[in-house]
Amino acid sequence: EKFKDSTRYAIGGTWYVNPSWEARIGFAYDKTAIEPEYRSLSIPDSDRVWYSAGATYHIDQDMSVDFGMAYLDGKKVDVNEGL
Repeated sequence: EKFKDSTRYAIGGTWYVNPSWEARIGFAYDKTAIEPEYRSLSIPDSDRVWYSAGATYHIDQDMSVDFGMAYLDGKKVDVNEGL
């Protein structure tokens, strides 16, 4: 597939709302590992940005419940698999 080295940049943080709740946010940028001329229908990769958020609820000292979500925003790319 002719992959190349790639880089990911990410930052995130946790806010301790109170002893029962924690809130988290994050942001990341992934650089694609595929050059445009080697994209295929099976791997139509592109650069992408991740937006994420989550929370933890501490039921007691030994038990907690986590919630989380992420939204990935990738660039629109063209794929040409001509012979």
